[in-house]
Amino acid sequence: MKGIKNVKKDKGNIKMKRGFLLFFLVAFLSVSLSHSNVFAHGCNKCHKKEGVKVEVPAIPPINLMVDGKRRAITLADAFKFHGHACPGLTIAFRALQYGINLLYGSEIPEQSDLLIFSRMARCGPKDMLDFLMKGNRPSKRTWPPVGMKGSRRDWVFVIMRKSTCEAVTIRLKPERFPKDFFKLKKRQKEKTITPKEWEKLHTYMKDIILTYPTMPAEELFGKPRKYRFLCWGTILPGEMDKRIRQLRKESKRIGR
Repeated sequence: MKGIKNVKKDKGNIKMKRGFLLFFLVAFLSVSLSHSNVFAHGCNKCHKKEGVKVEVPAIPPINLMVDGKRRAITLADAFKFHGHACPGLTIAFRALQYGINLLYGSEIPEQSDLLIFSRMARCGPKDMLDFLMKGNRPSKRTWPPVGMKGSRRDWVFVIMRKSTCEAVTIRLKPERFPKDFFKLKKRQKEKTITPKEWEKLHTYMKDIILTYPTMPAEELFGKPRKYRFLCWGTILPGEMDKRIRQLRKESKRIGR
């Protein structure tokens, strides 16, 4: 009897261990595949069902020097990193491309020479910035600080060139972004969107993804001027991620 009990106990331990392994595997996949087709907000599934193929407009890449090597970042690559074609990522790509061109001209910037500030907390712009500044590493995904949501007037990116103390603020013209876009996206997420509302939202998304890449930058962002800046303080590698995690934990603890 004692031997039988030990066998049952061992089987129970094995099941428990398998359970823990399954839990960690799911947790790992949820992070590492967060930008894949699995979590593409249904876009790829819908396109496949309807037989639609998204033709990514062919536009010049954003070129960077990373650890002495040239890295060409295309819009198609950024979409692949995110998991699907995305209007927010499209806007961010054009804004960053425009700002870098204004600061560097024909030069290829060193990634380490760039500082970028964003007022938009949506997944598409964050993924674009992560892909640009952190590389193809989904596990290094950036989370927004507590309370940062973003509105149609928050499509603002400050791009700074440390080597020359120059910066430029790229701001999407408010009239270029639909007033009810975020409202419709919220209804889509809550699964309360009507067919008519979905058709309207889908038209917005398609228009941004297919037409904004090839529009003149001035029509999207106007003609911002470079300016000189002074900067104090230090941001160490990984420091912002650490501080944001702390803020989120504190917010969760006090039940915000």
